[in-house]
Amino acid sequence: MQPFSFKFVLLSAIGVFVYFTSLSMPVLNNLYLDIFLRSSFITIIYTLLTVFFKISADVNEMLSKYFRFIKP
Repeated sequence: MQPFSFKFVLLSAIGVFVYFTSLSMPVLNNLYLDIFLRSSFITIIYTLLTVFFKISADVNEMLSKYFRFIKP
């Protein structure tokens, strides 16, 4: 059994996409607000894309318990 699958490649591509997208965000003068907004953006986009592409069945199942609109 190989350690990597297509889902790993897809997850890496999502990570690269989110990273370069976050670089396009303007830098704010307030350092703490900038860190908070960038971190929130990265977390939300990464999580949404991971759930949308059904990378992990465990994550999708856990989130479907909390959010009814996500189908496993």
